[in-house]
Amino acid sequence: MTVFNIPRNQRTPTTEIDVLLTNLSALYSELHPGSPQHEFINTYFKECYENENTSGDVLVMEHEIKIDEVFGKSIDGVGRITKLAAIVISCAYCCQGLRAFDEGRLNEAWTFVVDARHYCGFVMQRSKRVELTTYQFTCTLTEI
Repeated sequence: MTVFNIPRNQRTPTTEIDVLLTNLSALYSELHPGSPQHEFINTYFKECYENENTSGDVLVMEHEIKIDEVFGKSIDGVGRITKLAAIVISCAYCCQGLRAFDEGRLNEAWTFVVDARHYCGFVMQRSKRVELTTYQFTCTLTEI
């Protein structure tokens, strides 16, 4: 997986969404071995982005209801969700974030980035191959 080493003061919703889409594409390929390299971008992302009604919030509710019907709720009462559903939900939030950013709604764009990262993280932590390129820290705990 990828974490671009962009200085914090240069990050924008679009730079973060680029990272998310890169990771979502890799996670999709992991779920569908042998799929063409850009299949996720050419199918799910393109479809979500072209549909102005795309809503991550709506997808969350729809997928949790469908999963509840099959598996029931987890022990803590929270609805379960599949990896592919989480990838699609994260993608929807990315699309909403891009739209919000393009329309000048910066604060709202960041909220979509946060939600997209949440669902992407759900899949990343369950990934068979998590290869993170991490930020390089410039201080140690003793310097803090």
